Amino acid sequence: MLFTKQAHSFPQLSHPAQAQAAVQHLKSKKKALERKLEDLLDLRLDGSITNDEHLTKRTSYFRRRSISIRNRPC
Repeated sequence: MLFTKQAHSFPQLSHPAQAQAAVQHLKSKKKALERKLEDLLDLRLDGSITNDEHLTKRTSYFRRRSISIRNRPC
């Protein structure tokens, strides 16, 4: 499988405060996506959205989450 460099790469972080801020930013993004997934599941369980709508949106959230994990600095 061929992988290409993602457009959302992070700059090199030379200062510990920068690294800490980057980690905090990623943690915040992760929590926000987790909340959205919980809300999405609630909508599905309430019958407000169809299973197809749920799966489409859930896949979209997981892709975003996967992209942010792949782009985090090593």
